Amino acid sequence: MSLFYKLVTSPNSYKFSGGDIIKDVNGYRLHIFNSDGIFKAPPGKKIEVLVVAAGGVGSVSPWGGGGGGGGGVLHHSAYKAKIKNTIIVGQGGQGVGQDSFFNELRAFGGGAGGTSTDVNTRAGGSGGGAGHMNPSGAASPSLQTSNGGGIGYGNTGGNSVYSSPYPCGSGGGAGGAGGLMTNGGAGKLFINFDNKYYGGGGGAVNNSGTTTAGGVGGGGNALNAANGQSGLSNTGGGGGGSRAGSLAGSGGSGVVIVAYRLYKNPSYYTDFFNDNSGLAYYKFDGNALEESGMNGTATNVTYSTGKFGQAIKANGVASVSLGIFHFDTPKTISFWAKDNFRLQNGLNGYAFPTFILTPVDFQMYQYNSTVTANIAVNIPMVEAYTSFKHVVVTIEYPNVKIYIDNIHKYSGTMSVNVTSSNYDFGLWDVSAHGGVGTGEIDQLRIFNRALTQTEVTALYNEVP
Repeated sequence: MSLFYKLVTSPNSYKFSGGDIIKDVNGYRLHIFNSDGIFKAPPGKKIEVLVVAAGGVGSVSPWGGGGGGGGGVLHHSAYKAKIKNTIIVGQGGQGVGQDSFFNELRAFGGGAGGTSTDVNTRAGGSGGGAGHMNPSGAASPSLQTSNGGGIGYGNTGGNSVYSSPYPCGSGGGAGGAGGLMTNGGAGKLFINFDNKYYGGGGGAVNNSGTTTAGGVGGGGNALNAANGQSGLSNTGGGGGGSRAGSLAGSGGSGVVIVAYRLYKNPSYYTDFFNDNSGLAYYKFDGNALEESGMNGTATNVTYSTGKFGQAIKANGVASVSLGIFHFDTPKTISFWAKDNFRLQNGLNGYAFPTFILTPVDFQMYQYNSTVTANIAVNIPMVEAYTSFKHVVVTIEYPNVKIYIDNIHKYSGTMSVNVTSSNYDFGLWDVSAHGGVGTGEIDQLRIFNRALTQTEVTALYNEVP
């Protein structure tokens, strides 16, 4: 299924609020903060956050000027939201750019373009370019860090040379470094955030009046005999340098953007029933990513046309490692499947509680270290999986129920309480059960309770 849909409303949309601009782009809803504010969200919901600091000012002198550094950029792809999230948006101006914040996530303001009198202000989110400096100015560092689980982006500002024609350095950008009389360092492109670049560095100008452009992502152009161009507001662009103007270009203000996916149907969330019972949701649309961030690891699988979008497909041994799920407390497993398939747990090759679904039976094993099986559940089944069928397994130790296409068809009891973890869901060679494991699996969901018949029906009837 595609991740990108037109504007729709999820069951939790009303709980998200805040921002100067709210817009929908490529299947994402964006809350854009051009100024300080509060973002409200359902607690614990995973959101994508982009924090961009303000750019730094360029430098000005009668002999040339360096570009201001772009604001540092911090990106977090799966931030767990609080009910109230505090946003501070850094402002640009004639100095080092101000920092921006989303709670503890911090992007550092861009460094200023340097002169001999303000050499110590060049370090920043991205470094400011060296202007007319005696002696020559070296490249300046980026201070941007990865913090709070995010990924930071920032680069060095360019150097200058103290000899005619006194070339100056451009400002560094979030996506590339500044250099000696080069265009400002490029900003960083973020497709999910309006497909824009952020944090471009400012351009430089030398004593001969040669100028360079600001970097993509809001960097200001350098100008000769005029004030430098300011960095673009709300991009964190660095200001352009100036030769013989009154002012260098000011740094552009920062921005903080929150994004989350929109879907045609509210079911396309991990928490299908909006009651915090959803533990995991794997769509298998070309990968084993999990909607709330608990991604699986696929081994020896391909992808084919599924019930919705794509499904994992195997011919022989294949699996998707899901991580930790204990089945000694109530659980429900829901998925669509064709042909032979298994849900297996492994612990260093020794203890293997195993769920096995085949065309003929449902079994749950507890293997010991010598790989001899003690059958915990053995439920006879007669099912043909030549087309996708919806399978739901509810577990309330010791009771197990199996629903096939919305009908409660099988029941059994567990004689062994399975407490191990690190489950693999996949398709194995099941020759001992009548054939090689082939087939497809789609829409795997795991819940932290046993679902009712009404809830099973809701899953069966979901429409993408």
